[in-house]
Amino acid sequence: VFGKDSKAATGGSTLVNAKPGDANAVPGFQRLSAGEQALLTRAGATNADLGTIVYLGNVVEPTGVVAPGQKITVKHYWQVKTPPGGQWRVFSHLRGPGNDFQNVDATDMRFGHPPGKWLAGQIIEDVQDFALKAEWRAGTAQLIIGLYTKGKHQIADRMKVIAGPRS
Repeated sequence: VFGKDSKAATGGSTLVNAKPGDANAVPGFQRLSAGEQALLTRAGATNADLGTIVYLGNVVEPTGVVAPGQKITVKHYWQVKTPPGGQWRVFSHLRGPGNDFQNVDATDMRFGHPPGKWLAGQIIEDVQDFALKAEWRAGTAQLIIGLYTKGKHQIADRMKVIAGPRS
């Protein structure tokens, strides 16, 4: 799994699910604990198949109601079946009923270990820290995540979900 780790050599990313000596391993080797694996399964298992990759799901903290201005951490998990290639970028948008919108694309993984560097068999952890903007008016927010073709920004330019949940 690639995620935040200041010891890692890949722009703040660490491979967690490899065995020492694996070709995919990087400095800062560690493993997801059984508790972390169980939390992912309970909290946000999705298993949305996008063909070359699977969005396994996420873990969100804090749980429950979040007020505007409050910090939110979302840990996304991607499983790489076949490397998607350098033309793809991960996006995250918050949308609320009406016109509320917040782009929350920036993460360490997206800069240090983007989809063009992903290898078959990896599980990627993408840790997102952000605050719901203070001027958020809607009573709810939906986090939309996926991959889009670099330089294109239409819904049709997104990687298609071929099996599993669509959001």
